[in-house]
Amino acid sequence: MTRQLPWMLLFLLASPAFAQAPSPILANDNRTPAGTLRSGVLTVQLAAGSGRWYPEADDGPSLQVQAHRTRMVRRTKRHLCGHTVHSGGPMNAKLLTEGIGTFFLVLTVGLTVLAGVDAAPLAIGAVLMVMVYMGGHVSGAHYNPAVTLAVLLRGKIDTTVALAYMVVQLIAAMAAAAVTSLLMGNVLVPAPSVSAAPLQVILVEVLFTFALCLVVLNVATSRKTDGNSHYGLAIGFTVMVGAYAGGGISGGAFNPAVGAGPALVSALMGQGLSAAVVYYLIGPFLGGALAALAFRVQQPEEFVPAPPAPLAISVPGLATEEAERKAVPPA
Repeated sequence: MTRQLPWMLLFLLASPAFAQAPSPILANDNRTPAGTLRSGVLTVQLAAGSGRWYPEADDGPSLQVQAHRTRMVRRTKRHLCGHTVHSGGPMNAKLLTEGIGTFFLVLTVGLTVLAGVDAAPLAIGAVLMVMVYMGGHVSGAHYNPAVTLAVLLRGKIDTTVALAYMVVQLIAAMAAAAVTSLLMGNVLVPAPSVSAAPLQVILVEVLFTFALCLVVLNVATSRKTDGNSHYGLAIGFTVMVGAYAGGGISGGAFNPAVGAGPALVSALMGQGLSAAVVYYLIGPFLGGALAALAFRVQQPEEFVPAPPAPLAISVPGLATEEAERKAVPPA
């Protein structure tokens, strides 16, 4: 029991019900000297009369804990393992979020470009920014299979989740293309400049997808930037820059869902499958993989497990160990 107690406390901290339950305190038998119990990842501050040490021959001290009118300083699950958890919640919520974000991204691309809006890249970057802020805390806000690949290679999600994200992103892109056709009478299928060579097209797609994915990995998955509020701006502006700088050469997809979703809808409508889809698969996926590799070189410490952060349980208003030593003169 003694050895299991720290993990029982961790389970309480990680439990969803814990946030709504009364905080546990140390069992008060009014005989406890002030002190500190350190066991595993827990650091428990004991003040006089707040709890009790129970010495045992080989197992070390144990601690009785009861749920009662108390306060406890606790760290949330977000920081328990020394790294940021950028998404949480059930899988269906994550997939719904990925679908919504990708849908509005592809819809904005189609509507603004078909309408001939001069500032279309600005609108595309802006919608990506707001969708990232909308869903970053739920799914990680990828909205792009190349970003999902980069996050997978970075080690933040597993293969099953990555494949599910990619399928939903593609379906959402197809849905957005269908709505665009309904609203505008046509489907926007990205296409490169007629004067651009295949190597030029792929190179532009690789470079700006690389930039996008590297920005995502640094602002949204790094411990060093944990808790920042600029991640959405950084991601949205990266896409805007890529669209302005490289859109005239490659078509500016930088996203396999943007490139393939509308192309598949166009093919289903009998207009044929665009050969440019190959560029929008090879280029972005290669760019995402290179970004994951670059991130590993940039921040190797991110791949070293961080030591568990201590959890502090304290009873406020009572003497500390140091104060107790000062108060009791040596014998």
